[in-house]
Amino acid sequence: MREYCQSLYSRADLISFTSVTFFGDIIDYIHDRGWPNQVFWVGGTDEGHEGIWSYVDGTLMPMGAPYWALNNCDGIIIQPDGNTQQNCAALDGDSYYYMTDKECEYQHGHPICYYD
Repeated sequence: MREYCQSLYSRADLISFTSVTFFGDIIDYIHDRGWPNQVFWVGGTDEGHEGIWSYVDGTLMPMGAPYWALNNCDGIIIQPDGNTQQNCAALDGDSYYYMTDKECEYQHGHPICYYD
Protein backbone atom coordinates (compact mmCIF):
# COMPACT_ATOMS: atom_id res chain seq x y z
CA MET A 1 0.00 0.00 0.00
CA ARG A 2 2.89 2.31 0.64
CA GLU A 3 3.93 1.99 -2.99
CA TYR A 4 0.47 3.15 -4.07
CA CYS A 5 0.82 6.39 -2.09
CA GLN A 6 4.31 6.99 -3.44
CA SER A 7 3.09 6.42 -7.00
CA LEU A 8 0.69 9.35 -6.57
CA TYR A 9 3.38 11.78 -5.48
CA SER A 10 7.03 11.20 -4.68
CA ARG A 11 6.72 12.70 -1.16
CA ALA A 12 3.46 10.88 -0.33
CA ASP A 13 3.27 8.05 2.18
CA LEU A 14 0.78 6.20 4.33
CA ILE A 15 -0.66 8.35 7.09
CA SER A 16 0.69 8.49 10.63
CA PHE A 17 -1.13 10.05 13.54
CA THR A 18 0.66 12.91 15.26
CA SER A 19 -2.06 13.54 17.85
CA VAL A 20 -5.30 12.14 19.21
CA THR A 21 -7.11 15.12 17.67
CA PHE A 22 -5.76 14.31 14.20
CA PHE A 23 -6.71 10.64 14.69
CA GLY A 24 -10.26 11.71 15.61
CA ASP A 25 -10.44 14.06 12.62
CA ILE A 26 -9.62 11.20 10.25
CA ILE A 27 -12.25 8.94 11.82
CA ASP A 28 -14.82 11.77 11.62
CA TYR A 29 -13.94 12.26 7.94
CA ILE A 30 -14.52 8.56 7.23
CA HIS A 31 -17.86 8.59 9.09
CA ASP A 32 -18.98 11.82 7.38
CA ARG A 33 -18.40 10.22 3.97
CA GLY A 34 -20.64 7.28 4.89
CA TRP A 35 -18.03 4.57 4.31
CA PRO A 36 -19.27 1.79 6.61
CA ASN A 37 -17.33 -1.37 7.37
CA GLN A 38 -14.27 -0.54 5.29
CA VAL A 39 -10.61 -1.11 6.07
CA PHE A 40 -8.19 1.79 5.67
CA TRP A 41 -4.43 1.23 5.75
CA VAL A 42 -2.27 3.50 7.86
CA GLY A 43 1.51 3.68 7.99
CA GLY A 44 2.18 1.40 10.93
CA THR A 45 3.94 -1.94 11.19
CA ASP A 46 5.77 -4.25 13.54
CA GLU A 47 7.28 -6.28 10.72
CA GLY A 48 10.88 -7.13 11.50
CA HIS A 49 10.51 -6.19 15.19
CA GLU A 50 7.51 -8.12 16.50
CA GLY A 51 5.47 -6.23 19.09
CA ILE A 52 7.25 -2.91 18.56
CA TRP A 53 4.95 -0.85 16.37
CA SER A 54 6.31 2.11 14.45
CA TYR A 55 5.17 4.42 11.69
CA VAL A 56 6.82 4.43 8.27
CA ASP A 57 8.98 7.38 9.38
CA GLY A 58 10.40 5.30 12.25
CA THR A 59 8.57 6.99 15.14
CA LEU A 60 6.97 4.66 17.65
CA MET A 61 3.21 4.26 17.45
CA PRO A 62 1.16 4.93 20.59
CA MET A 63 -0.36 1.75 21.96
CA GLY A 64 -3.71 1.12 23.63
CA ALA A 65 -6.63 3.53 23.89
CA PRO A 66 -7.75 5.63 22.15
CA TYR A 67 -5.94 4.37 19.05
CA TRP A 68 -6.20 0.58 19.12
CA ALA A 69 -9.40 -1.48 19.18
CA LEU A 70 -10.67 -3.41 22.16
CA ASN A 71 -12.78 -6.38 21.08
CA ASN A 72 -14.86 -7.84 23.88
CA CYS A 73 -17.40 -10.10 22.14
CA ASP A 74 -15.72 -13.33 23.22
CA GLY A 75 -13.62 -11.91 25.99
CA ILE A 76 -11.25 -9.02 26.19
CA ILE A 77 -8.86 -8.83 23.24
CA ILE A 78 -6.75 -5.73 22.99
CA GLN A 79 -5.36 -4.99 19.55
CA PRO A 80 -2.82 -5.56 18.14
CA ASP A 81 -3.15 -9.30 18.64
CA GLY A 82 -2.01 -10.94 15.40
CA ASN A 83 1.44 -12.06 16.49
CA THR A 84 3.78 -12.68 13.55
CA GLN A 85 0.94 -13.18 11.05
CA GLN A 86 -0.54 -9.65 11.23
CA ASN A 87 2.06 -6.91 10.94
CA CYS A 88 0.32 -3.95 9.30
CA ALA A 89 -1.97 -1.40 10.98
CA ALA A 90 -5.36 -0.44 9.61
CA LEU A 91 -8.47 1.45 10.68
CA ASP A 92 -11.15 -1.24 10.65
CA GLY A 93 -14.84 -0.41 10.25
CA ASP A 94 -15.76 -3.63 12.06
CA SER A 95 -13.93 -2.18 15.08
CA TYR A 96 -15.49 1.31 14.79
CA TYR A 97 -12.38 2.53 12.93
CA TYR A 98 -10.01 1.93 15.77
CA MET A 99 -6.72 0.42 14.68
CA THR A 100 -6.30 -3.31 14.28
CA ASP A 101 -3.44 -5.37 12.97
CA LYS A 102 -3.97 -7.12 9.64
CA GLU A 103 -1.97 -9.34 7.37
CA CYS A 104 0.04 -7.00 5.17
CA GLU A 105 -1.13 -8.94 2.10
CA TYR A 106 -4.82 -8.29 2.91
CA GLN A 107 -6.19 -6.90 -0.37
CA HIS A 108 -9.52 -5.41 0.73
CA GLY A 109 -8.28 -2.18 2.29
CA HIS A 110 -7.88 1.38 1.08
CA PRO A 111 -4.68 3.31 1.80
CA ILE A 112 -4.90 6.71 3.47
CA CYS A 113 -2.13 8.75 1.86
CA TYR A 114 -0.71 12.13 2.87
CA TYR A 115 2.18 14.37 2.02
CA ASP A 116 3.81 17.40 3.59
